[in-house]
Order: sequence, then C-alpha cells, then structure tokens
Amino acid sequence: MVTLRSRSTTPASRLALLACIALMLSLVLAGCTIYTGKVTHYTPSPAGVQQRVDCLLSMDASWPNGPETPQSPSTLMGSVPDGFVPDKVFICRPAEVAVDGVSARQVQQEELAGDFTALLAALAVPSDKGETNTVCAAMMELRLGLWLVNAAGDAVQVAWPTDTCGMTLGKPDTQKAIDALKIVDVKVIPAPMPSK
Repeated sequence: MVTLRSRSTTPASRLALLACIALMLSLVLAGCTIYTGKVTHYTPSPAGVQQRVDCLLSMDASWPNGPETPQSPSTLMGSVPDGFVPDKVFICRPAEVAVDGVSARQVQQEELAGDFTALLAALAVPSDKGETNTVCAAMMELRLGLWLVNAAGDAVQVAWPTDTCGMTLGKPDTQKAIDALKIVDVKVIPAPMPSK
C-alpha cells in the first residue's frame, strides 16, 4: 500500500523568516511597538503659560537646521496645567510651498472649535517609557504643534502622549479627538530660512 504524504515545498527556516518579515511589516504599517520589557508611565510637567500661540516656536524641532529661537519648545511644552480650561485649540503644521518658483517654508496655523472634552481626556493619558530592550519600528513621525488657549487669552503648548518608542501612534485618542473638531480659521505664517 502506498501512502501519499503532503510535502511542503518551503523549508521551515524560510517559513519562519517570512513570518518574521510579515510581523515586522505589519508593525511598521500599524505604527506599533513590540513591548519586550517593563513599561513605566509618566506625565510631563505642566506646560508654561505664554501670552500667545507661537506656531513658529512649535515647528523649530520639525525642520532640520531650523531657525534659532530664544527659547526651546521643550522648555515650555508640557501637560495641561491644573484648572486650565481651553476656549480655543490650535494645530501648527509645517508646509513647504513654492513662491515665485522658489521653495519657501511656511507654517499653517489651524484654529479648531467644538467640544474639547475628548481632547482633554486624551491629553490626560500618561505617556509610556520602556526599558532599553524595547524594540521599535524604524519610522519617523512628524508631531504637530498643539496649543490650548483659555478665555483670558493665556496659551499653553501641550505635549502629545506617547508610547514606549516616543510615538503618538501608540496613543491614537489625541488624534481622534482632534479629527472630531472643526477647523474654523487657517493662517499661513512665513517661516525664517535656516541660518548658514
């Protein structure tokens, strides 16, 4: 009697490699982190109160060799201060546009309106910090400037909650809350070119 056995044409080592590649590709596409160690949580210090929204200051870290400013964004950015009630929300995003055929830097400042409850809840979520053996997907993320302004006109630049790889993709509720708001005004601000 002859017994027919199915035989794989792909060696086991090749299957394992393909499975590993598929896993890493899915993690990169999903913006995920592989948590291989202990995770701790932290909340940044409260953001420093400023007199106005400064989108150019927000974007300094987004452009390599950006313009020098008297204050680093990291010294003023932080969590929402206790008792700070936003009346307006602003998003700052970099843009490169062609002016008379020459590429020029600009910053787009968007004013958002709506119910800020979900945004405040998302911003209250602590960030994660992983140990040195945390494996992260090799990807770059452009983080937008996020400002809150209260009824008195005081402004704070708030930090986005991040995962163990320092990415906001692992904490998607902030972006979801922003997407639920309505853009009511847009301003384009010319940005100084980097100093040589």
